[in-house]
Amino acid sequence: MLSWSITYGVCYLFENPYGSNGSTRIVFVVEVFGIFWLEGRKMLGLRHLLRDHIWINVGNGMRTFAWFDKWDDICPIARMITPRMIANVGFSMTTKLAEVCEYGEWLWPDVWTARYPALAQLQIVTIDQTRQDRLEWKTSSGQSVEFNTATAWDAIRFKQNEVSWAKLAWFPQAIPRHSFLMWLLVQKVEESRYYQ
Repeated sequence: MLSWSITYGVCYLFENPYGSNGSTRIVFVVEVFGIFWLEGRKMLGLRHLLRDHIWINVGNGMRTFAWFDKWDDICPIARMITPRMIANVGFSMTTKLAEVCEYGEWLWPDVWTARYPALAQLQIVTIDQTRQDRLEWKTSSGQSVEFNTATAWDAIRFKQNEVSWAKLAWFPQAIPRHSFLMWLLVQKVEESRYYQ
C-alpha cells in the first residue's frame, strides 16, 4: 500500500505504512517549501481519486501486500478485515500475497469466508515465479494502460460538455494569461446571470 507522510516540510511516499519489521520502504522524498507546501497538501487530497486506478499486476506475489494493495476488484482487503483480526489468525500486516495463496488455494481461515462472503469471490491468483509484481494504471473503463499524466488527468477531472464560448478563450495562439482572465470574466458573468 502506498501512503504519504509530510514531516517538517518534507513529503514522503511509503510503500507500506505498517511495516514493523523494517519492510517499509520510502519510494520517494520531495522537499516542500512555501507555496509548494499548500500544493503538496492539495495533491494529497487526490489520493481517494487515484486509489482505484493504481493496480498491481501480480507476478510472483512477493512485493504485493495482501491487505492493502489493489490486485482484485474488492481490494484492498483491509477495508473489510481489521488489523486485530489479521493478527489473531497468525498473519501480519506485512503479509505478502504469495503467503496467502498456495497451490491455487486461499489460506483464509474458515471463519473469515463465512463472515465475509466477498473473500470467496476473489479470483485465484496465478503466481508466476519468473516475473515480479508491477504497478499498472487502470482507466475508468477498466482497461490496463501504461501510466501517463494525460490518462490520469482524464480519469480524475470533472467532465462537462464543452461550452459555446470555449474557442473564444482557449485557442492555439492565445496567451495563457489572457485566456485564463477571459475564462474568469465569463465565469463571473455567468454567475451574475444566475443570481439575477
